[in-house]
Amino acid sequence: MRYDKIFKTTYKHMGPSVLIAMVATILGFTALFVSPVPMIAEFGKTLTLGLVVSFLAALIILTTSLHIRDKYFCDHTETGSCEIPQETKWLEMVLSRITRTVLARKYLILGLCLAVTVWGFISDGKVGIQTDIETFMPQDTAELVQIRELRDLMGSTDQLSVMIQGDDLLSTKSLLRIEEIRAGAESDFPDIVQSAVSITGLYREALPDGELSRANMSDFLDNLPMTHRKLFIDETRQTTIMTLNIARLENGPLRDFIADLNQYLESSSLIDMELTVTGKAVIDAEMMTALTGGRLEMTLIGIGLVFLGLLFIYRSILKAVVPVFPISLIIGWSGGAMYLLGIDYTPLTATMGALIIGIGTEFTILLMERYFEEREKGLSKEEAMITTVGKIGKPILASALTTIGGFSALVFSDFLILREFGIVTLLNITFCLISSLIVLPPVIVMLDRKKTQSVLPVSSA
Repeated sequence: MRYDKIFKTTYKHMGPSVLIAMVATILGFTALFVSPVPMIAEFGKTLTLGLVVSFLAALIILTTSLHIRDKYFCDHTETGSCEIPQETKWLEMVLSRITRTVLARKYLILGLCLAVTVWGFISDGKVGIQTDIETFMPQDTAELVQIRELRDLMGSTDQLSVMIQGDDLLSTKSLLRIEEIRAGAESDFPDIVQSAVSITGLYREALPDGELSRANMSDFLDNLPMTHRKLFIDETRQTTIMTLNIARLENGPLRDFIADLNQYLESSSLIDMELTVTGKAVIDAEMMTALTGGRLEMTLIGIGLVFLGLLFIYRSILKAVVPVFPISLIIGWSGGAMYLLGIDYTPLTATMGALIIGIGTEFTILLMERYFEEREKGLSKEEAMITTVGKIGKPILASALTTIGGFSALVFSDFLILREFGIVTLLNITFCLISSLIVLPPVIVMLDRKKTQSVLPVSSA
């Protein structure tokens, strides 16, 4: 076959398969778009953009480069193409032999894989969630060491603010209630609230025997320096801030404390007084919850989108289910592996469900498409699958290994969050490869009921 016909054939047969795989991968990444955290949504958009660019580069730049090489830099044979190297024949033989063994023991292998998946999903519930930002950093960082020394000296570097609003905050009734709230926060939460600072507390420190009244408080505030006064009350004197110096808490206990504090403030406020818990600690708690939460939702959305996309393309329920089934198993394997390795979920590893679906679906679709091509040639189910894995298994293996090589750099990062993300990603890519070459072949063969061709409709690929 001449080199120009070779590339036309490549576009005709591989183009649709790779395009379908890309679309399915994008649908898997689309699950990240629903995250309430902008950084996760932007991460999904970046992955999608990179995937499209890579597809176009392979479609245009790679094939053009090969065409130029074939036309101008090869010693042409009588058939008008470069000779194909045979160095990887051994790999094809190994993959074919593995597939033959897998098909011969398909029920045992699928049973073991399902058992591991069930155990993995159970173990996933035992995997912790790490939300302490300080643990993500190198522990010998000078700034981190210094802030811990400062915390040992001061007792607390974390704060919550209670914003108190009212039309008449300087009335005796309001001032007494503010002082009750300040003292109550310290007494009701002694293990967490180390000190509470408010305008009434400042007044009591300056004038221990002074009476809390409008006139006294007005004089006291007037005598405070402007820069100091603005930290506690606004110019209209209708909004004041109470600062709570709290012990350092992880995200879960912090959220529990904020909920308890809100409940305490709701029962302590006056009718004409509005109290709101705010501050950086509240924002951090909400952010970390949003980052690590929604893992199950993102995973289910990703699986659902890939299934619906393949159903639309193939018009076949079975052919839409086949690529998704092995990937669903990997999600359980991943959770089990994290449990065994003692790796907690972090804002990065929480996105792994969508990444697994995106990366793994590409492998399964390419293998499935090639299988149906071999079936169209009249091969039996087993021989078609053995031939398929032998041929398409090499590029799938190469793709997985290059991806693993790229992510391996993260394993050497000084930042724990990046290092663990790299480890989990390497594991999941390996699982995707194993699932594609071990789980998918027997599943397809078991679902294919025709003796001469697949019962499922075959695409133009």
